Formats: sequence, C-alpha cells, structure tokens
Amino acid sequence: HKEKLEQTLKKEVEKMPEKFIEQVEIKRVEQLKQSAQDEIRDHLRGFARTIPSFIMAYGDQTLTLDNFDAFVPEHVFYEVTGITIDQFRYLRDGGQDFAGHLFD
Repeated sequence: HKEKLEQTLKKEVEKMPEKFIEQVEIKRVEQLKQSAQDEIRDHLRGFARTIPSFIMAYGDQTLTLDNFDAFVPEHVFYEVTGITIDQFRYLRDGGQDFAGHLFD
C-alpha cells in the first residue's frame, strides 16, 4: 500500500511542472486576447467619435450608414479614422465572415 502511494505521489509531482506551465500559458493567452480586444474596442470607440465630424462636413438629408462611405473622400476618411474605407465596409457589412449586415 505504501509503495502504491509513493508511486502515485511521484507521478503527481512529475505532472506539477506541466500543469503549472499550462496554467501560465493559458493566463498569458487570455491576457493577449484581452489586450487585443481592448485595442479593437478603443479603435472602434475612436472611430465612432469621428462620425459626427463627417456628418457635419459631408452629410445631408440622404446620408445613411449604407452610403456613408460614398460621401467622404478616401484619403480624408483614412486620415481622420485611421482605417480605410474598405475596412469600414468590412466592419459595416461583415464581409464574407458574416451573413447580411451587422447593423440589420
């Protein structure tokens, strides 16, 4: 009985570094994921703040989210938002990864 306990204990002790490394790696990946999500959120928040400026500068009664990209010159759009019009269209429409529009 003592021998079996010693073997079990030895196996568990041998597994401990692996478990610790796995836990550290999981935590590191979760931190990277959270950091990336925070960065994306900050970027989108900053972009959302630019929309009123575009509406005042380029908008009229026909401006909608569907045609927003047609009202603003591409170089101005990028300079103000930090994203291209194609990237905006992907965010708005969802690209191939999404069915339909994100804002439907």
